[in-house]
Amino acid sequence: MQNYYQNKVALVTGGTSGIGKATAIAFAEAGAKVVLTGRREKEGKEVVAKIEHGGGMGAFFQADFSKDAEVRATIDFVLATYGHLDVAFNNAGVESVDPLSEITEEKYRTGLRYQCLGGAQRDEVRDRCHAQDRRWSNC
Repeated sequence: MQNYYQNKVALVTGGTSGIGKATAIAFAEAGAKVVLTGRREKEGKEVVAKIEHGGGMGAFFQADFSKDAEVRATIDFVLATYGHLDVAFNNAGVESVDPLSEITEEKYRTGLRYQCLGGAQRDEVRDRCHAQDRRWSNC
């Protein structure tokens, strides 16, 4: 898959660990310029360093995707950094390993915001890119 995403820009939310991290690195290895987001700045910068060490281009934007303003700020960052967006991999989320009886209402609502907003976030990215006459493809 080397260079399959050459000259493409990929946004990976939740890109600081796990599936998001692996996906961000894979996009970079396939030639994409990658913007990854997450709540943890240190881990985000480490992923970007790994991408760049492998010869790729990457940028990190710290964001909490349960907050609409931070979703919009992420889109602004992507467009300001690379001028367009080709791929959005919406991976942001939270998990709890607590027993069900110990999950607080706050933890429950936080998880619900992440899990239920995924489609709305994708629509926000698409609509904002279209509104600014930017390219958009759903790869």
